[in-house]
Amino acid sequence: MLKILDLILPYKSGRLNILGYDGGSKNDVSKIRRNIGLVFQRPESSFISKKVIDEVMFAPLNFNTPKDEAYERAISALELFNLSEYEAFELKKLSGGEKQRLMLASVFVTDPDIIILDEAFAFLDRISRELLASILEEKRRKGKGIISVTHDAKAASSSDRIILLKDGRMIKEGKSNAVLSDVPLLISSDVRPLDSTFYSFMTGGENDRA
Repeated sequence: MLKILDLILPYKSGRLNILGYDGGSKNDVSKIRRNIGLVFQRPESSFISKKVIDEVMFAPLNFNTPKDEAYERAISALELFNLSEYEAFELKKLSGGEKQRLMLASVFVTDPDIIILDEAFAFLDRISRELLASILEEKRRKGKGIISVTHDAKAASSSDRIILLKDGRMIKEGKSNAVLSDVPLLISSDVRPLDSTFYSFMTGGENDRA
């Protein structure tokens, strides 16, 4: 679904309208991609460079940003995710959490109007999770659209609206409090509720996953 939203994969039916652009129009494809940033679940699936600074500069350069400006934007993005000291590092020397933050920096560097995240909190430690949450909240206040796919009810609790999916179908949607309060439905959808104690009781402890 996320790859369709980012026009990486074609859709076979229906219509896709993003920011007033038609996803079915070849003339609008580049405009949509320029305004959407997709953070993949696994960092390695999106990396194309060997060095950190080159990875973050790739998107701005691809959008014909002058090299000096692309470098300045890249440095700012690295600073945003506490990666300034890794500018000259090779990607293979980074830890899993550092790679995740680098991927985030590579997306945020272009300041897209819509940010799509696929389990973006998964590989982050507590401090990095809090950092990302605060950055996303700041982007939301500035009018950016945030679409986050997650199995983490805590991560989803700050959302304005939640769409609960199961087996490719939407089974509930609404304000976050309304969806997250339906504990039996969350459990049946393999989502751990905010009340972990009740979750363990309902599942008999068999699916007590982090």
